[in-house]
Amino acid sequence: PFVTAAQFSLLHRTAAPEPSVFLADLNTGSVYQFTMQMSFVRQILPYEPVSENALTAFTVNTERRLFVAYGNEIYYANLP
Repeated sequence: PFVTAAQFSLLHRTAAPEPSVFLADLNTGSVYQFTMQMSFVRQILPYEPVSENALTAFTVNTERRLFVAYGNEIYYANLP
């Protein structure tokens, strides 16, 4: 479900084979994935709070692995 009160601040774009736009929401510490036409794909949230720090950076590598930084702590997840 899309959160209307999201505070998007960080953006990352990926290339083919699945070009996407990823936006980080500072309010929830989550990352949203959209198509290049800005259709909602998914919201990526940790299963439980991983840090008391705010989300400070993220990226998606060519192997479709999401890296998220909360302060000086880095976490990763494989994207479906």
